Parts: sequence; C-alpha cells; structure tokens
Amino acid sequence: MEAVSDENEVRITKGCQILVEGKSDKLVMEELIRNMGFLDRVDVQCVQSKDKLRAFIRPFCKRAEFTEIVNSVGVLLDADGGPATNAFAGAADAIAAAKIPRPSSPGEFTTGRPRFGVYILPDNEGAGILEDLLYRSVGHERLISCVEQYIECAKNSGGMRTRASREAKAKVFAYLATQDLRDPLVGRAAQCGVWDWEHAVFEPLKAFLRELCGEAA
Repeated sequence: MEAVSDENEVRITKGCQILVEGKSDKLVMEELIRNMGFLDRVDVQCVQSKDKLRAFIRPFCKRAEFTEIVNSVGVLLDADGGPATNAFAGAADAIAAAKIPRPSSPGEFTTGRPRFGVYILPDNEGAGILEDLLYRSVGHERLISCVEQYIECAKNSGGMRTRASREAKAKVFAYLATQDLRDPLVGRAAQCGVWDWEHAVFEPLKAFLRELCGEAA
C-alpha cells in the first residue's frame, strides 16, 4: 500500500486535484480513487475544515505547479450545517473569491482550464456528512439493525451527547467496532477494505470523480 502524505502537506503532482475537509476524508477518497483506477491522476489535498476553504484556495491556485499541470479541481464538503445548497453556496463563494468562475450547481463542473466542481456529501441534496454515505453502503441488514437498536438505547438512556447532525458518526463507529480493526476510524477502515465501493450509493460520487478525470460517461 502506498504511503499517505501528512494531511497538512500540500504537494501538487497530478493534473486532477480533490480538496477535502479532513484527514479521514482524505484517506477515504484516496481509497475510492484507488479502487476506480485513478490514483495516478489525482492528488487529494486536505484543507482542514470548510471554514478554511476560502483561505486555502487562493494561494493554492497561485502556485506555479498548479498553473503548469492542473486541469481540474473537485471540492468535497459535508452538508453538516444544513441542506447541500448551503454548503455549496459557501464553496462556490470561496472559489469565486479566488477569481475563478464558480460552478452553477452541485456536481457540475465549469468549463475552461482548470475546471472546478463541487460535490456536497453525502448526496448533493440533503443534510449529512461522509459517514452518512458510508453507513448507507453497509449491506449487513441484521448488523445494521443491531447498531440502530444500540443508538436508540443510548438515546433513551439520557446519556448520549452526540448531536443529531453527527449521529451518523456514532453509528459508523459502532459498526466499525465489530469489524476487527485496530483503529476503527472511517479512513483506516477504507484502507482495510471495509467499504463496498461497488455499492450503488457511491455511484453519484464516482460519476463526479470520473468527470473530474475527464472520463464522464
């Protein structure tokens, strides 16, 4: 398995760039891209949080190697603060602030070079986060039923402190605790082959990545 660079290190070596929020997002995306056969074409960069996207994009796009080799950029953000339209508007504003044409809607790319597109997790529509998408891909219905019962029991106990907007994290962590992982986090789980990349829930995201790499169907 290839070594993964530190999440704060920015190295532009490939023509396609993906900007994600955090380390877990970076690890998950690298494994999905590897599964699709695009790892030799794509760099995944960690911006640390959606609040830092605006400050990241402008100097990133001014780097000499960006101008020389980058053909397309995909921005992936969670919709954890409301519907996907809210997160998309923030991302589009950050792109426009860097004097770059803004995408017109989630999942769509601009024309010209470099092309910019924004994908809002989990599905470009409703509120949610990366873990919502991953949780939907779990095919073991009986095990998922156990996880749901556990979360419901935790809620009824009065001791659950997880916010509703982050509940998918609790569900995913509970699921991963059953998968014999030394480090039960979503990125490490991706590296260990836990997620089923062929599941239909990933197809819209994979279509976005194919377009990023110039291979749209």
